[in-house]
Amino acid sequence: MISRDEFQQPSERADKVRGVHLAIVVENKDETRPFLVKLKYPWLPGDEKTYWARVAMPMGGPDRGTYLLPEKDDQVLVVFVHGDIERPVVIGSLWNQKQMPPESNADGKNDVKVIKSRSGHRIIFDDTNGSERVIVVDSTKKNKVSLDVKEKTTSIECSGDITIKAKAKVLIHGKSVQMTSKDGDTTIKSGADQKIETAGALDVKASGTITIEGSQVNLNMGAASAQGGKGGSAGAGQKGSAAVDQVKEAKGG
Repeated sequence: MISRDEFQQPSERADKVRGVHLAIVVENKDETRPFLVKLKYPWLPGDEKTYWARVAMPMGGPDRGTYLLPEKDDQVLVVFVHGDIERPVVIGSLWNQKQMPPESNADGKNDVKVIKSRSGHRIIFDDTNGSERVIVVDSTKKNKVSLDVKEKTTSIECSGDITIKAKAKVLIHGKSVQMTSKDGDTTIKSGADQKIETAGALDVKASGTITIEGSQVNLNMGAASAQGGKGGSAGAGQKGSAAVDQVKEAKGG
């Protein structure tokens, strides 16, 4: 709930402060009110600080809104509610020769918009004609999510592991799905049954040994079938039993 003081009538003081003013942020931590900063005005003597100042945001409400609190030493623009110097409000931050923006707009096209944090994390909106992108990248530039408008692709790049967790199903749908392990092993584990189904052919190839282990191995090939006993049979030639024999030999049976 907003306090009544926020809507109090303007004071009748004669020394009202009009217009907008420059200030420097000197503190940005209030234990009970994490939306305030303390300022220093160039026209105040010595190290004298201001009253705590509220910070205007594009949106704000109970436990929601935009939270971008200015950093210490940031130059900001300040107004005063009803001209009361005891009620300052920061309405924006300013770049200057000592605090330059994260982009330069060198070509004058103003295609790139950026939100960049103190440590260097960035959200980039690139409106370059024909190569529009949205990019989220961390300070190391080694972990990145990129949405490419032209290519209609979403890419995730990571210098370490990528973990996907869900308490229910994890579903992956696509016209085609490809998994490639460049150097290491590929492991698929299941705590229960695991099924592989295909509407077409299933090819299994290896430059080394293929090992199939189980308490029982069943091979079904249309009319032909074979089970995991040494004397397994096939209804169409010996392909079924030969395959089982090879499985048993691989297991040392």
